[in-house]
Amino acid sequence: MVHWTQEERDEIAKTWHGTDMQTVGTKALERMFTVFPWTTRYFHKADFTAAGHAKIVVGALGVAVKHLDDAPSHFKELSKKHADELHVDPGSFHLLTDCIIVELAHLKKDCFTPHIHGIWDKFFDVVVDAISKQYH
Repeated sequence: MVHWTQEERDEIAKTWHGTDMQTVGTKALERMFTVFPWTTRYFHKADFTAAGHAKIVVGALGVAVKHLDDAPSHFKELSKKHADELHVDPGSFHLLTDCIIVELAHLKKDCFTPHIHGIWDKFFDVVVDAISKQYH
């Protein structure tokens, strides 16, 4: 179990609720698809859009924000789906979370200090670990 300081909890909540995360998620997915084009192979639907998938991603991340202490239990089914049905390479989760951090840094500019970056790295490490749990 990960220990969260009050400062970390406050930073995650403040940034999450004070930022248009739908836009951040959309830009992060667009960045990932551009920089790492092989990640698009999981999206075969003709009606797929980065904005549409960002809504799903942001919704799941919102659950993690609300349940910092118990993210793995909230990601169990999502992890199973990504592992067993979608066969998503778990390395893609790291790529996406790195792209989200880049978008947050771009948006927040000087306020996104190395310390704040570290808090978001920790958050996304927990998320990636949780969503990767059902992989064999």
